[in-house]
Amino acid sequence: SYETDKIIQWLMKKVKEKKIVLSVENAKILLNYVGCDLRTLDNELEKLKTYILPSNEIKADDIITLSQDNEDAFKILDLWLKDDKVKMLEEFNKLIVKDAPERVIALFETTAKRWLRIKLESEYSSNSQEIAKIIGAHPFVIQKEMEKLRSISKEKLLNLRKNLNEAEFQM
Repeated sequence: SYETDKIIQWLMKKVKEKKIVLSVENAKILLNYVGCDLRTLDNELEKLKTYILPSNEIKADDIITLSQDNEDAFKILDLWLKDDKVKMLEEFNKLIVKDAPERVIALFETTAKRWLRIKLESEYSSNSQEIAKIIGAHPFVIQKEMEKLRSISKEKLLNLRKNLNEAEFQM
């Protein structure tokens, strides 16, 4: 609760800096959907700021809509981890019909970067608490990501990042 209050205060400061309006109640909703990582929260605020244009007020529906799209994208990444290319491409096609491909690729890039960082850090430590501190994420999230990435090589993750960067450049 204390840490949540500190993060909400930080969020409210960022909202002022970005000249957008976000109620404390909606800040809590955002925190529940996105988690405690400050960099990720800042990125979400930027996405939301763009999404709500020409308005400057972020509403609960905006947060939920953007987060649900992210859930679909994470499903695609999980299929990539399982090497289920056919299902992954089917889901990707569904997603880009309802969302901008640039936004989807950007989310993929952010996730691939985090995965690579977790994979590299896990070579030196298997302690999810330590890795969470280094990366700035919740230890439970890091533990779950480490489990997902256990059988994925760092070379495969590097190749994913390279391909995503190339796709973004081509767009």
